[in-house]
Amino acid sequence: MAIFVYRRTASESARDLATALAGRKVKSLPRLRAGDHLVCWGERVAPITGVRILNGGPLSNKFEDAVKLRQERVPTIHVVRDTPRVVDATTGILARLGVIVGSLQEYLGTPEGYDRAVGLFPDFVAAKQALAEARARRQEPAEWLPRLNHHIGGNDLLHPPARGEYYAKKERLIREYRVHSFCGRSIRTGTKVHREGYYTPHEWVRSWDGGWRIAYDGPEKRGLRDLAHRAVRALDLDFGAVDIGERGDGTLIVLEVNRAPGLEGGTITTYARAIQQWTTQEPRTRRP
Repeated sequence: MAIFVYRRTASESARDLATALAGRKVKSLPRLRAGDHLVCWGERVAPITGVRILNGGPLSNKFEDAVKLRQERVPTIHVVRDTPRVVDATTGILARLGVIVGSLQEYLGTPEGYDRAVGLFPDFVAAKQALAEARARRQEPAEWLPRLNHHIGGNDLLHPPARGEYYAKKERLIREYRVHSFCGRSIRTGTKVHREGYYTPHEWVRSWDGGWRIAYDGPEKRGLRDLAHRAVRALDLDFGAVDIGERGDGTLIVLEVNRAPGLEGGTITTYARAIQQWTTQEPRTRRP
């Protein structure tokens, strides 16, 4: 029995994982034998008789993942293909007020229009109240971020492209987490925190290059693990590193699911242990 970690492009994480498993990191499929195990690190492989394959299911890009998660009713980010038209929250109310005022002036200019004008007055009052409430809440137009289908580490947020391959609605998040979901269980969970020695971390792009790291094994938010498992199952995966954001009201949303996450230190050991256990277990039917 041999264990292979399959990644067509260079990957330190795939290489280190293969070393921890006493296996081989391969860039192309080797001649596999019955009883071998193949770990797909962001790759797709069709079933092979006698070979157990981990995470070899269909590949998709970040946009397609977000659409699929929403279709499967997993709370996640809003994405659109084309540049969205941004409209201020008060614009529609002001337009409605303009129509009402115009009608009032027209009706009051005729003897028979008085009753019709009186009938419109409650609408005028309601529209003015709605405008005041919108301004009190200081509603702002949604901010849409240009993104690339195969972004890595949030680099397209740190260096936005002139035109995105898709657009994601910016969320106001107070915290971000990462959950490593493996075959329906959480093997490691952490919170993103400022990186030591990095004195100007980005305010909201919580990636390594943005000056953030993941602090593992501390207190965690309730519901975090269940949401991560739902996201992995929704994308027909066996494992994934799920990035989850927390809004100011405490609700959680999936930001993305990484099929080939960056691994370091204890996370490599954790994955190696989980994969070794997987090789000794009987194959299980995927839960619906």
